[in-house]
This record gives sequence, C-alpha cells and structure tokens, in this order.
Amino acid sequence: MRIIFQHCSGSISKKNLIESNVGLLSFQDYPALSIVSDNTPSYTTSVYGFTLGRRFDESLMLGIQWGFSTLSTSYVDMNESVLHNTFSLLIRHYEHIGEKFELCGGLLFGLSLMNNGLDYQDNHYSFTRTGMIAEFSIGANYNLTPNTYIGLLAGMNVPSVNFSKDIKLPSSLKASEKKTFNGYLISFTYGIRL
Repeated sequence: MRIIFQHCSGSISKKNLIESNVGLLSFQDYPALSIVSDNTPSYTTSVYGFTLGRRFDESLMLGIQWGFSTLSTSYVDMNESVLHNTFSLLIRHYEHIGEKFELCGGLLFGLSLMNNGLDYQDNHYSFTRTGMIAEFSIGANYNLTPNTYIGLLAGMNVPSVNFSKDIKLPSSLKASEKKTFNGYLISFTYGIRL
C-alpha cells in the first residue's frame, strides 16, 4: 500500500495529515501467486491505503501507512487468493510550485504480510508469508482548499523480501522458491489537514 502527503505553500498552520488513496498496482514475479506453477510474469490489481502523518516544516513529512490489496489466480484445477497488507513508516520531501501545486518525493519501509488461501482438488490450504517492503515514490498535488488536497502518485517497489518458507502443500505441488518481488503503482489521493 501507497500514499502521498502534501501541503499548500506558505506557513503551515495545520501540521497533522490524514490521507486515503486508491490506485492500480502491477506486481512482477509475485511469489504468493507462483506457488501453483503459474508462470504469468505480472499481475495488476487495485490497491488501497490510509496514512497518518505530520509536517515538521515546509518541506518534510513523517508518517505511518497501512495499505492493502487482493489478488486471485487460477491454474487448471487450482485457485489461489491473496490478501496483502503492508504497515510502513514513510518520509517525504516537498517542493512548492506557486500557491496551489506541490511536488513530492519519498521513501517508505515496513512490514509485508501475505495471507494466502489455496484450493486444490477439493482441499483448502492456508498460510501466511511475512517479509519486508520498501518503495520509492514521486507525486504532485493540488490544493482544493487550505485544508484539503488531491494528488497523483507514481511509485516503484524496491525488490521486497519474503522470509516465510514453511509452506506445506501436497507432494504434487511445488512451492515457489522466489524470495523477492517488485511492483509498480499509480494512485489517486485525497487528504485532509487537521
């Protein structure tokens, strides 16, 4: 999950921020979906997020972010679903352009949790993959009012790591050996300053 924070130019009177976003996320070599030997190179899905942050000056913001997405795939007689949650710390830098626009760029780093469910030959298997995720992003926003804004964000996941390998599957299935994955995203945002 994936957020953008902004503020209008001039003195910042309200430093706390709440923001939500919705967008598209394209995963490359997504490990949770490859356990069923599906060789599709990428998957695109919707992504959602919610962020709490605080502006410390005109150009710096620190915050925490929760994001989630869902994916599903089918392969012959197998069906897999994934709920992917991320919990991250983020830092973002801003540059003002006039009274209404602002550019930003930042980095987030945090925990990745993938809850997987697999249906195979009338049996259901479930497991959780844990790991770390990091992301670079750039964006721009437009101030609707002094305390509300909309934005557009583009980001790229640094190759993220899965640590869990305790997946128990039938002997006829082979679990993925992939330990990293990456992705690209674009999302629209709406924020409120408090």
